[in-house]
Amino acid sequence: MLHVRRPGGQDYLLIVEWQGYRDLLVLWRVVSYVALLSQQPHGLPVVGVLVYLTPSCDVGETVRLSFDERVGLEWRVPCVRLWEHDAPAALASGNLGLTILSPLMRHASAELVEQATTRVLQEAPVAQQADLLSILGAFAEPLIEPQRFVRMVGKEQLMSSDLLSYLMAEKEAEFLKKEAELKGVLEAERARYEADQAELLAREKERTLSHLLELQQILADTVVTRFPQAPLALVNDIHRVRNPVQLRVLISAALRAPELGEFERQLHQAAEAT
Repeated sequence: MLHVRRPGGQDYLLIVEWQGYRDLLVLWRVVSYVALLSQQPHGLPVVGVLVYLTPSCDVGETVRLSFDERVGLEWRVPCVRLWEHDAPAALASGNLGLTILSPLMRHASAELVEQATTRVLQEAPVAQQADLLSILGAFAEPLIEPQRFVRMVGKEQLMSSDLLSYLMAEKEAEFLKKEAELKGVLEAERARYEADQAELLAREKERTLSHLLELQQILADTVVTRFPQAPLALVNDIHRVRNPVQLRVLISAALRAPELGEFERQLHQAAEAT
């Protein structure tokens, strides 16, 4: 917010909103700023101005609130569209602020960017040059190769910019945040995968155990059917055999064995081998 005095002597407060991306609510935001500041006891008129940097940011200049197909509120926000202004004229004005903005205006070129850079280096206060050049370089990116701009300005000059340092720190913080979010996602995925694998393993073990118990029961029923006089102690040996392949072999042996003794020897050997 700026405290401005007109040539005629009137003071007022000026709000300048710079818009570098498309935001459908920006007009309402400017209107709300003006309305809020107008309620303060300073007694000064408040003016809000919206500066669109590129055509893609432009969402108009009028706020309308309608009901029953009638306009209940209409508020026009003064707008500046930089691409409608002449870049050479801005550079020729001698105003450093317009010089910095000139790459966003019509008829801007790489040569104009070079002239604007020279003016900043010659006329801007030394303490402000790095920040102003960083802003100028960002605006001029569509017009001139970054390497060419850095050669004109000097890498050391740009690296001393507080603005650039701030943006780099912000970018680094954003990168670290995304890295942490990605790490969290990967850890969650790994935990979910491990849980799924553990569940699959548990189910497989359950199916294996169920199948094993089924084969043991089939073997026990076969032995009782073939050899009703078989001692109950054979059941303990049957339960000691936990290999499905051996159990199938023993079921076949129980069906074919001519006598209980021969089957008992095979069962005992299988139980001891387990």
